[in-house]
Amino acid sequence: MKGACATVGATREAELCRRAEEISRAGGVVGEALLEELETLLSQAPDWMDTVRST
Repeated sequence: MKGACATVGATREAELCRRAEEISRAGGVVGEALLEELETLLSQAPDWMDTVRST
């Protein structure tokens, strides 16, 4: 997930994915705030996708 976000320039999303992956790998529980922010960011289409759709 982190790589996919980084590929399209979604740097904040990539950072949040990286943090979630690290926490999960370490056996921890990903916090609600991190998941909510990630959900908010990923639920919105990026500006570049709106441009592609309108052409």
